[in-house]
Amino acid sequence: MSDYSTNPVEGLPRWFLWTSSLVVIFHFTALGVRALAAPSGPWPNDENGIINPPLAVARLDNFFADYLKPIHLTHNYHLLANRTPGTPGIYLEFRLKDQDGNEIGTVKLPDQSASCWVRHRQSLLTQYVVWEDRPVLPPQSEVIAAPNQEVPKAQYWEMQKGQLHLLMVDVNHIPRDHPVQGPTPWSLVMARAYSRHLCREHGAAKVQVLRHHQDPIRPFVLTEQRVQARDFDEHVSDFGEFSK
Repeated sequence: MSDYSTNPVEGLPRWFLWTSSLVVIFHFTALGVRALAAPSGPWPNDENGIINPPLAVARLDNFFADYLKPIHLTHNYHLLANRTPGTPGIYLEFRLKDQDGNEIGTVKLPDQSASCWVRHRQSLLTQYVVWEDRPVLPPQSEVIAAPNQEVPKAQYWEMQKGQLHLLMVDVNHIPRDHPVQGPTPWSLVMARAYSRHLCREHGAAKVQVLRHHQDPIRPFVLTEQRVQARDFDEHVSDFGEFSK
């Protein structure tokens, strides 16, 4: 009987096996260096909490970059979680009210009882509302309204009874002794649009929108000697009421 082998590797030239092995080793080495070259953190150190990779690894990463770019494998495989340390903890509270102002229900976003896919989309909506605050600057000089016109208005947050309330004033009354912030028109559009949706869905006449958020706890609090208690406080911002 013939001793013919069915193993296809035995029929390949040795130079081809060595070359293929070197290509595979080069490929996975490039991917490994890319992952090791990613900054890590935040960590409780004295700097900003981010630790950069060793210089040798960073230089190797630059060497392999020309190979990884054409094959679209430049990701460093350090995936962001749903809630990163630099993102404030936030949820929105919508208080449903009837025509007389009586509260008839409450809706929170993200909804903890919703599926993970719905909760993720709801968290994206909340990020639009929290990240869109911007500085509100007073004019350089007093603004005088044109004939038959009003002085332009501006909205900013003002602390009242432990909560941030949205105030509407003309631009001449914007505080000059301390900086103030206010929501952008886009964040107000998002809050107003979802309020109208809730009015139609639950039969409410108006909705009060409250934003609850807490600033991220930085890792340096593990080593800091003086940590302020207010650093752990939750901030509540009242957007006011929106009707259908």
